[in-house]
Amino acid sequence: MKICDVVLNSVWHDPRVTKQVNEYVKEGFDVVCVGMKCKRYDENKIASMPCKVIIVERDAHYGGKQKNVFKKLLREKYRINDVVKAIIEEKPDVIHANDLDALIPSYIARKKLGCRLIYDSHELCCETRYYDKYWLYNQLMKGAERHIVNRCDKMICVSHAAAAYFQELYKIEKPLVITNCILQKNVLTEFPKKHEGFEVLNHGVLHDSRGLEMMRDSCQFFKQYEDVKMAARGYGGIEKILKEQVASEHLENFIFYSPVDPTMLIYEAACSHVGVAVTLPVCL
Repeated sequence: MKICDVVLNSVWHDPRVTKQVNEYVKEGFDVVCVGMKCKRYDENKIASMPCKVIIVERDAHYGGKQKNVFKKLLREKYRINDVVKAIIEEKPDVIHANDLDALIPSYIARKKLGCRLIYDSHELCCETRYYDKYWLYNQLMKGAERHIVNRCDKMICVSHAAAAYFQELYKIEKPLVITNCILQKNVLTEFPKKHEGFEVLNHGVLHDSRGLEMMRDSCQFFKQYEDVKMAARGYGGIEKILKEQVASEHLENFIFYSPVDPTMLIYEAACSHVGVAVTLPVCL
């Protein structure tokens, strides 16, 4: 059986996708990945994947963020056409679509091939602020999801709350829940040396909904305790302004770490003493 795993980024840096691929290969399936070229494209990382990888390069005129909704839709059209073509050429028996943007071209390819389709929803895409910024775009994507989920052979999501949401919203069978837990083989057996002092770490995308500003503001309460430090590892929309604020306020007890390869993330996190995850209620 041949499985085509589809994700609209450069494949290797999405841990959920790499775990899928490794487990499929481990079970003896013929696997191919179809992805999109993005800023984190890395030929060496792609070469290390245990299966064939096809990277589709989007039209240069419509890459990156598009503020105009019609340009966004035009970009989607070009992107969908190229991804559909790549999937069809592989003639898979099963298409595993990761997230809503990958679901649409996967569904079109499935109709042409007559194969099976799995929808793996990593989040409530249409309820995020990214989709919510453009009402027309949001409605079109939500309509597409509503249409396709009832025609998938199986839907998967990351939590029981998300499964209940989809079941109620679309009146479908409750999706299968597969959480983002670490694989047993990747559990640390040797622990790294801790950083000096006492370090509180927030790692991931540096967005304004993840409590980083709260961590910055809390630094004033720890100025008399030189060994207590706040730390952030990652990249994202508020990285530049956050670094400027930390510098201007002379917050020497706030540290920035560069992003690391996903395979090293847990090891590097273990160098800190406490992990903090602050999720602010900015969307459903």
